[in-house]
Amino acid sequence: MDCTNNVGYVRMHFLDTCALVKLLLYDGGVPAKILEDKEPGSKELYEYIYKANSVRMIYTNSLCLAEALGIIKSKYFTSKKQILSFDGYLIMISNLKIRIKHQSLKLSELDWLADNNFEEAVNLVEKYRDESIDLVDALQIVDIKYGQYSTLKRKSQTLLITADKNLANAAKKEGVKVWYCINEPVPE
Repeated sequence: MDCTNNVGYVRMHFLDTCALVKLLLYDGGVPAKILEDKEPGSKELYEYIYKANSVRMIYTNSLCLAEALGIIKSKYFTSKKQILSFDGYLIMISNLKIRIKHQSLKLSELDWLADNNFEEAVNLVEKYRDESIDLVDALQIVDIKYGQYSTLKRKSQTLLITADKNLANAAKKEGVKVWYCINEPVPE
């Protein structure tokens, strides 16, 4: 909560797959220098979420979580360019469980199989064909626009944090507040 000028607000932060990968690798103890070379924007994202003097309410959806774990497994844990040790992997998944259990990382409750949500997501995939967003990207936009935190406005409006330029562009066009953590300034 930001209490500047005695005005408090809470902002939800939705992490897409790319942002979630960055945070999970940090949790796994990957040295900052190596991580920043492999995943630009990781340090700024980690500091924004965890090292700030305020509580950051973060959430994602189960599809992004599954994608992130798959990316980490194939790209950083079992590949020839492994940067995450076995012990680091165990620490990372243990921290992930703790974060979800204690709700410092919430999982979205949006029913993405509901006809209206699924149809809206498919419409976004078609609308943003040139941005090459996929169903998971589109469902994140639907979640932010129509999900449980969609009523938050102004300073409290949910912030989508992403390292996917195409998703960032499409979400901005849909009126979603976005931080493209690769090269945009850290939000207030």
